[in-house]
Amino acid sequence: MAKGTALAAIEVKSGHETAQSGMAEFLKKHPEAKRIIVGGGSAGACSIESFLRDEVPLFYE
Repeated sequence: MAKGTALAAIEVKSGHETAQSGMAEFLKKHPEAKRIIVGGGSAGACSIESFLRDEVPLFYE
């Protein structure tokens, strides 16, 4: 990745937790990415409302 750039990995959950997503594989390839989970019941997930209102920082500061 170029200097001064950032990467966010955004996973949107429907609330029906089933099979493992591709997020783990993506984060193996891009460990510098900030993981953001939108919706669902996972610990640390943000609500879709908060995400759409721009209340969730997409990158580390």
